[in-house]
Amino acid sequence: MTFTGLTLHYAQHDLNAHLPARVQKIQQLSKGQLLFHMKGKKAFKWYIDITPQHARTHRTTLSFSHKEGLSSLAQRMKKWFINAQITRVQQHGTDRVLTAEIHGSDDLFDAKTYHLILEFFGKDANLIITDETGEILDLYRPSGSVFNHPRAVHIGAFYTWPPKTKASPFDETAVAEYFNDLTRAPHHVFEGFSKALGESLMAVAPTKNAWFEALAHPKFSVVDGRFTLFEGDDSMAFVDWADARLRQIFEETPYNLTLKNLQKTLEKKRAKALKKIGVLTQELGEVSRADDFIRRGQLLMQSPDKHAKKASVTVQDYATGETLTLKLDAKKTVLAHANDAFKKAKKIKQSVPHLNRQIKQAKQQSDYLESIIDQLYYADANAFYAIQDELAQAKIIRPPKRKGKSPKAKPKVYEWEGILIYVGQNHQQNAELTHRFAKRSWRFLHARSAPGAHVIVADDDPSNAVLEKAAMLAAYHSKLRHSPKAEVDSVLVKDVRTLKGKPGSMVTYDRYDTFVVTGDHPDIPIKKSA
Repeated sequence: MTFTGLTLHYAQHDLNAHLPARVQKIQQLSKGQLLFHMKGKKAFKWYIDITPQHARTHRTTLSFSHKEGLSSLAQRMKKWFINAQITRVQQHGTDRVLTAEIHGSDDLFDAKTYHLILEFFGKDANLIITDETGEILDLYRPSGSVFNHPRAVHIGAFYTWPPKTKASPFDETAVAEYFNDLTRAPHHVFEGFSKALGESLMAVAPTKNAWFEALAHPKFSVVDGRFTLFEGDDSMAFVDWADARLRQIFEETPYNLTLKNLQKTLEKKRAKALKKIGVLTQELGEVSRADDFIRRGQLLMQSPDKHAKKASVTVQDYATGETLTLKLDAKKTVLAHANDAFKKAKKIKQSVPHLNRQIKQAKQQSDYLESIIDQLYYADANAFYAIQDELAQAKIIRPPKRKGKSPKAKPKVYEWEGILIYVGQNHQQNAELTHRFAKRSWRFLHARSAPGAHVIVADDDPSNAVLEKAAMLAAYHSKLRHSPKAEVDSVLVKDVRTLKGKPGSMVTYDRYDTFVVTGDHPDIPIKKSA
């Protein structure tokens, strides 16, 4: 379910139940994700995500392994907010706007009140910091454009609330009027609703009294994989429900904006490499021009006036019998023109090995980047960091800013019928598993015709049930994830061969069996890391 104004309403009530509290620590999970460590009557964590795809905020009990160095904005927030007290959070009606009142100090250590305003409007999302007068001190906009906004949202301007165009679902008069004329859907009349949420509420609240009863006692449930506020027999605590949805988001799109930014960067670099291949190939195709320059030089050498400066010369081409007139620069002699032609021909022919070498290097770069982009599709947090480090070592990206040592990435290990199944999570792990760790008599599985993980079944004679589970793991850890029909090849490790000139994770094989499975994760728990 999308994060609506009504969801924010319940998040606000949950946060206020734990306030006032002091800010002890601020962590940056990604460019638009922040984690406030708070201490009131009890310690708790406040999660803020201002990215357009999954903008949300709530108290959380989750731990986050993906962390970045603080941005300049986060560093200023740290200076202003650390040890400051958040007294309350307040929603703007039932809209997707939340304000935290923060009592801290300014640069001269004088008492100062700040307002942290969070607007969860998709591409128009904002994180805004104002003083007690409403003047904007700092802000973050995921879209990057500060001035292209229906309101004045920039440093130095005074904050104005977004206009209200709909009624509050807690307004008794508005709700009574709505039930007198049920011709419009709730999300068209009341703020805080998505279409699905409005339909869900109307299904359990056909009257005004039932409406307010449902809003006062929501059922935070997961029904058939959907996160709902009003359906289901069992109700979860709000924080557990919100964390379950957040965990699902990270599983579906791990590391969120950090991952997407890296994918975008690698796609640009690969496009640049492919463009370079095209340009170099075109230059290589012009090598035939060398013969034209040699022929021109030979024809000019036939002129009886080689030492004269002429605008043109007429010569006889004895190979074809034609009489040709060649235009020249009158400032140079005919002999100089002939020598220039021979030099150009020599230069073109000497460039061939250099062009071939550059084309080969650009192709290797393109293939390598393509393999990394594919690995990002199914990498978990630790594998993602290992990929970042690998790219930094290859000087493709800048070294990522992280506190402490990077977590060591290891293959995933599953167990079925007492047999261990290993799943590689990146380029290095795939090569290590298949070419150094696995015995020749074990089984290797890989999604057919799709980039994916190397899967190793550590047994000489596994049953079909084990191989089928391993095939599902191979499909899930590939681009065939969630596919209703995925083909996965199974082959003895001894029949797997590396491709010459390619990374060790790129292989070929023969004498294989093929399993047809779904691309969903099999019902098999992860055992440990290798």
